[in-house]
Amino acid sequence: MTRKFLPLLLLPLAACGSASNEAPPREVTPLAIPSQASAIAVPISARLADLEKIANRVVPATLASVDKQEPACLKIKVIGKISCHILGKVTRGPIRVGG
Repeated sequence: MTRKFLPLLLLPLAACGSASNEAPPREVTPLAIPSQASAIAVPISARLADLEKIANRVVPATLASVDKQEPACLKIKVIGKISCHILGKVTRGPIRVGG
């Protein structure tokens, strides 16, 4: 009985040899993906007094300083050039956080 069905079983295998096996055409143009900004919202719980303490500790109190000798700060016709010594610093007050 299996000899009757043997040609039927071989028929699909014979059809496989004549099938075309070419690859599809390849796309070479670059993909244009629009640029988008992303954002993540995460709830944060903190005491403002603690943030204020951290900011006052981390940010230096002296923001800028200068110690400079200038050979000609002023030019006066009768006297000539007058030199000066520029000395100073910029300090910040306490940082306040509110919200």
